Amino acid sequence: MLAKGAYNVVTLPAMQGQVLHYAKQAVSGEGAKYSVLDIKLDVTLDGDPLVVSLKDMAFKPGFFKIGQRLNAGDSLGSVEGAGLDSLGEAGLHVTLMPFSAYKKYIQGGNIESGFPEGFADIRSKKGVNIRNRPYSSNARSAVPLTQLIDAGREIRSPFRCP
Repeated sequence: MLAKGAYNVVTLPAMQGQVLHYAKQAVSGEGAKYSVLDIKLDVTLDGDPLVVSLKDMAFKPGFFKIGQRLNAGDSLGSVEGAGLDSLGEAGLHVTLMPFSAYKKYIQGGNIESGFPEGFADIRSKKGVNIRNRPYSSNARSAVPLTQLIDAGREIRSPFRCP
């Protein structure tokens, strides 16, 4: 385990690609200190590009632009080591999935019309259920487990460890 402190994160060769999304994890509070970065990789799986989402790096406004090209060795930011951060977590969190799933669940957001019983308190002014708005943590949680790829262990992963 890494000693407590900040560590630089760089693009690995398999992480080369294009920035799809970069934002704070939350609008305010502790989550506003940390980022979520989505990269559409140059790597494909059965013809479908893969997307890697990196969470819990320090958020830096304007650090990435949508469509920005990332190459091996490029700086992605920094992450806190072994000591727990202010969210009670440590390290970089990685999610890997096909681009088709990313488009459907994260970019699309699974926004539902109408309001299920008990959810009237989360309405937007337009009458849309905002629980799964695009790019939100709820939209990310809606991705079926069958669409997620274990980055470190699954044979289909470009990051698979021996």
